Amino acid sequence: MLKLLGLNPQKKVDATFEESMIRRTVKDLAFMRIELDELQKVIMSEGWQDTYQNGENQSGTKSSPAAKSYLDVQKLYNSTVRHLKSLAEGTNIATDQLMDFLG
Repeated sequence: MLKLLGLNPQKKVDATFEESMIRRTVKDLAFMRIELDELQKVIMSEGWQDTYQNGENQSGTKSSPAAKSYLDVQKLYNSTVRHLKSLAEGTNIATDQLMDFLG
């Protein structure tokens, strides 16, 4: 019936799906931002590197688990921001507020 009227029912489904994806992606970004802030606190108090000792003669430094996690989450965060920008560009959700949030 909608096609007879010249309306595309798929367009409504696509818009709803895009909005759902955008909302989910924003929630993911918020979670990652909180985790990044927590990891920053750990790195500030414990440092970027850990020392290790394997046996008597083998020791050194390596990146701390918090530092590795921070860098991994930061990469994912940046990638997700780019993805969200591309999702939001063609929708009505692409408001100034969202774009300000994305930077």
